[in-house]
Amino acid sequence: MKKVIPLAVAAVLFLVAVVAGKIIGKMREPAKNNPSQVQEILRTAVTEFNKQAPMMVDAATRLDRASSAGSVLTYHYTLLQRPAPGETLEQLRANVPAFEETTKKKVCADDKLRALLGIGVTMRYAYVTTASENAFEFAVTQEACLFEPPRK
Repeated sequence: MKKVIPLAVAAVLFLVAVVAGKIIGKMREPAKNNPSQVQEILRTAVTEFNKQAPMMVDAATRLDRASSAGSVLTYHYTLLQRPAPGETLEQLRANVPAFEETTKKKVCADDKLRALLGIGVTMRYAYVTTASENAFEFAVTQEACLFEPPRK
């Protein structure tokens, strides 16, 4: 799974950052205190994102779609080669904390993604196996970034 992590994170974050940048650039007023505007931003992001889904992130991971509910933006993945033969879900899940930390660092390092977090969006990552078993999930919030405003 270690080879998968950087590729999966980089590919998805790039696409999300592009969509987020377009949407945030069109905002006329700060959306943080406007839940309906945040929901509209996420609906637009999901629509744009899903035009390119599903997509292979790498040989072992497929990004199936994005969805939103309230202020939560969820990315739905399928792990195509996990758990590996002889590997249990528990063993797979043992790698999740490092994967989560890598994802959080990359999200927090991107100004456009931090701008989404700054208006109260939670970015959730949900992974299932090819047998549709819930493998793991985690979320990134502005608190994960020790929130700093986007750099100008």
